[in-house]
Amino acid sequence: MSTTVRARWLVLFLAVGARAGDPAAPTDRDSFSFVVFGDRTGGRGSGVRVLEQAVRATNELDPEFTMTVGDLVQGYADQTSWLRQAREYKTVMNRLHRPWYPVAGNHDVYGRGKWRKAGHAGLYQKHFAPLWYSFDYKWAHFVVLYTDEKLAFRNPRKTQNMSPAQLEWLEQDLAQTRAKQVFVFLHHPRWTYQGTNWPKVHAVLKKSGRVKAVFGGHIHVYRDDGVRDGIHYYTLAVTGGTAAGLKAPAALHHLNHIKVTRDGFRMSVLPVGAVLGSGLAHGSEVDRLNALRSGHWLKVKGRTRCSPDANATSEFTVTLKNPHDAPLAYEMSIETPRGWSVEPRLLGGRLKTGTDGDVSRVFRVRAAPFRGPRPVVRVRAVLWHPLRSGLVQPVVHRRDIAVRITTLDGSPALKRSNNKVLVLDGASALRVDLPPPGEAFTLECWARLAGPQPDQAAIVSKAESSGFGLWWSSAAQKLPYATVSFRRGGYVESPAAKAWDGTKWTHLALSCGDGRVRLFVNGRLHSYRPIPGDRRPNEQPLYIGADPNRRGHASYHFRGAIDEVRLSRGVRYKRAFGPPRMHRRDKDTLLLLHFDRTVHGIHPDHSGQDHHAWPVGRPRLAVEAR
Repeated sequence: MSTTVRARWLVLFLAVGARAGDPAAPTDRDSFSFVVFGDRTGGRGSGVRVLEQAVRATNELDPEFTMTVGDLVQGYADQTSWLRQAREYKTVMNRLHRPWYPVAGNHDVYGRGKWRKAGHAGLYQKHFAPLWYSFDYKWAHFVVLYTDEKLAFRNPRKTQNMSPAQLEWLEQDLAQTRAKQVFVFLHHPRWTYQGTNWPKVHAVLKKSGRVKAVFGGHIHVYRDDGVRDGIHYYTLAVTGGTAAGLKAPAALHHLNHIKVTRDGFRMSVLPVGAVLGSGLAHGSEVDRLNALRSGHWLKVKGRTRCSPDANATSEFTVTLKNPHDAPLAYEMSIETPRGWSVEPRLLGGRLKTGTDGDVSRVFRVRAAPFRGPRPVVRVRAVLWHPLRSGLVQPVVHRRDIAVRITTLDGSPALKRSNNKVLVLDGASALRVDLPPPGEAFTLECWARLAGPQPDQAAIVSKAESSGFGLWWSSAAQKLPYATVSFRRGGYVESPAAKAWDGTKWTHLALSCGDGRVRLFVNGRLHSYRPIPGDRRPNEQPLYIGADPNRRGHASYHFRGAIDEVRLSRGVRYKRAFGPPRMHRRDKDTLLLLHFDRTVHGIHPDHSGQDHHAWPVGRPRLAVEAR
């Protein structure tokens, strides 16, 4: 592990010329330069062409060497695929005229299938470099660290800590070098993670007194997190990988050019066709931009309407609020299915500051007769956010407008002999677009497992970073659990008291309100948790048999059968009760799905609210007695 690699090339860079108006020639000064590449992986095969362009640009700059920040190969694969990807990457990188030095990222060492636990760290060391190492060049020292010793990063507090062995090596390595400056490279930007032991690592770097900069990657967006104790922290975006949810300039394909002199360094960010300063997007600005991606500044009131029988007209209102302390330019457009019309379709202007700057627009929609599949009406809004660097960052948010299908025959056939259930294959679900139910609500259903489940599966949920849901956990205890998100304290989870025999039909009920989050299993109160304050709702769809991801698409699929889903206002259950085989509608019912038939391919809502369920994938109905 403690391999020290010494640079083999010594190149003297001499600047010759004279400053305008100065009769004397400039003073010679010692300097050298190097380039840093961002992540290559996570993108399509076209990312290799981006990498080739970066190599050509680097050769034009002619630095002394090139560094990386990890994720060189797509990885998460078998050994044969990994070796093919490694050859592809090395073939491109070996076209560099000067040496290049790799850094191990999660894509480089994580395996798949039978290689999942062991990973590919051995292959990486054989075909690339040691997992951590260092080398000297002129008066500078370069340190490469390894951030995936646990082969996991989902829980940084537990998995993203530097081992005692590597930390000891780092202390010894910094103590033995006589270099005047030190530059550090790693994959995960651990200084941005909460709860890791990076403060200990930073203390070691600070103690050296010579560390000038630390470079990371992984998040696929550029961050300049400023100087701490004389150490400048940078996170690179990508060089061929998939850019993050943000667009350029914060998320871009680039290479970084660093010129080092005896008294410091200067870094420039070079995308295709331009040179940008290293402070193009400050870390605090990226945090704000990422927060804007949630779309909290866009509100929709109302929903569109269509009918199987005839054209239908409806209205909805979109309101934009300025989340910034300065005026912002905006653009807003409405997307509709073929055959539909909307007025107006495109708007733009500037948002003033304060509540007086809110912009509300009424959109009038004329819908064609419904013939399936699910009609999508979507508002696309763009805010043009200025950065301190002088650049402007567009932030795009899309929001689906709920579509109400009227005159749909949803009258229930309340006969046990006609009972059917929803059967899900682990890749299918139902989507329901409905408004948040309020602070107090009750969600309940019948469920039965079938076949192997993932570690976590959503039974009925809309819990993407907020919201609520009923879930199944196949961890050691194999429990169902309820989860509700609050503005303070995050998720509150209320698990079952003991393991659940999921092969049998079971009634689950999540009750939120009256100061408690409660979970009932077959009518018996299994657990309750105190409520820390107001709920954190979201605009995501509710999924039957899945959970929405950030884009509102189904994820965490459930395999099995589900029946009798009901969402209600208020707290229906505070103590033990006898679960009904078939739920009925009353004044508090917001959603009621019997799953006994479909109408025009839709699973009708029997609550009277027209919150019908749309199929995703291939869910089916089957006759089954409970």
